[in-house]
Amino acid sequence: ALGPPASLQALLAARLDALPAPDRRIDQDASVLGLSFTKAGIAALTPSDIDLDGALNALLRKEILIVDNDPRSPERGQYRFVQALLRSCAYDTLSRRDRYSRHLAVAQHLARLPDADTIAGVLAAHYLDALAAMPDAPDATQLRDQAAALLEQAAVHAAGVGAPRDALAHYDQLLHMSLPDEAIVRLTQTAST
Repeated sequence: ALGPPASLQALLAARLDALPAPDRRIDQDASVLGLSFTKAGIAALTPSDIDLDGALNALLRKEILIVDNDPRSPERGQYRFVQALLRSCAYDTLSRRDRYSRHLAVAQHLARLPDADTIAGVLAAHYLDALAAMPDAPDATQLRDQAAALLEQAAVHAAGVGAPRDALAHYDQLLHMSLPDEAIVRLTQTAST
């Protein structure tokens, strides 16, 4: 796969580096949430000493973020990065430790949502991203177990709502994790039914 030219990445990184510290922090936090995010999601990551509304408005004015106003969109009212590459550059500026802690903060926020059981795959992805950032974290085994349980829950949910490809993708992720043999046998049997 070809990536963007280094000069374009450098240009975008310089643009993000020129942001005031609070705006840059919000931009980095948003990059952990994904290409689009809710105000509640970014608020869960924002330190209390940062003016969230001011930073979001500044990022909107600088055309780093936009608000989805399409009345037909399920993401109406959510913030979104203007370009995926801007999100990627912001994410790349985070240290491994910051990625780890922010992915865990996002997972904790999402786990408190009333429909958290329907987004188990998203929760698992944040735990796995935290592990990828710091594989030697003291709680790595616990996070891996949580991610595995959530992936299994997501696979069962996907199969239950008639999305077999999604279910198989979740099972495939599970089978590529370092799981005990009995778990692999159980998952293989469940996935084949």
